[in-house]
Formats: sequence, C-alpha cells, structure tokens
Amino acid sequence: MKTLLKRIAKGILRIVAPGTEPYLIVQRLEEMPSKSKKRLEEMPSKLKKRVRTVALNAVSRLKGAPDGLPLPPAELMFLVQGTTNIREFLTDGRGTAQGILDVLQSIGTIHR
Repeated sequence: MKTLLKRIAKGILRIVAPGTEPYLIVQRLEEMPSKSKKRLEEMPSKLKKRVRTVALNAVSRLKGAPDGLPLPPAELMFLVQGTTNIREFLTDGRGTAQGILDVLQSIGTIHR
C-alpha cells in the first residue's frame, strides 16, 4: 500500500505543483497512525481501484484535454463510453474519431 500512496502523491504533485518535494507528502503518509494504515491496508481491492481512478482523474482534469476543449462530467463520460476513466475516454475517443476519418477517406468524402 505504501508504494501505491507514494506513486499517487508523486503523480499528483508532478502535475499540480511542479517543483515541490513529493517526499514531504510521502513522509506524512508514512507517519500516519498505525490504526489508519491498517484501515488502508484492509480496503477491498475494488475500493483501492476506485481511489486510484479518482486520483488519476483529478490529475487528468487538471491537465485538461489535449485539444484544449473542456472535459465532460463523469456522468456523461459514462453514458458515452461506459467508463468514468478520463484517460480511457480520451484514448478511445481518439481511436473512434480516427476510425470515422478513415472510413470517410476510403469512400472519397474527405481528402487528406
């Protein structure tokens, strides 16, 4: 669990506050009372995955979409893609858009 917390803290800090020292946050996480650490270690894997997704989504939202357009709310992403994971949403969307462009090009509708 320690390494997961370290990776999350470092990833968030790298994006949100470049130039800060991630070891300070990691040090604070490691200094948590043993009762809190035990609770973290006992979290079911599904909850751990959800916490990780939320942390990664927070970082992705701060970075924004590559084209500069705003990202839709998680509820709308889920309706369109079946996931609330921003990275999956953007990657799959890019692939779908490329597929549409390829089909349009193959039938002569657009020229590149």
